[in-house]
Amino acid sequence: MLYWDTCFIGVTAIDLEYGLTSINLNIAALEKKMMERSRRVVALCDSSKFGRHAYAMSGPVGVIDVLITDIGLNSEVAEDYRAQGIEIVLAGPGGNH
Repeated sequence: MLYWDTCFIGVTAIDLEYGLTSINLNIAALEKKMMERSRRVVALCDSSKFGRHAYAMSGPVGVIDVLITDIGLNSEVAEDYRAQGIEIVLAGPGGNH
């Protein structure tokens, strides 16, 4: 078995109800194992992917420690994720990068 200190996961879609989802079942299964075996999970996605879901679930949003996205993320949506204990990093001009 392999274990990681930190894994970085590119997210196809993210939703508080549906979690992290992918368009590929095999990739979702691999991402799930990686997140389960990592001490820290960093998810990366642009703001257009929030409130959406795709075909296969990689895991619930609660597995994320840090979420890196762009400054287009709605502040209310960001607060919803912060309420789940997720650190939000906004990249781009005016972000907290």
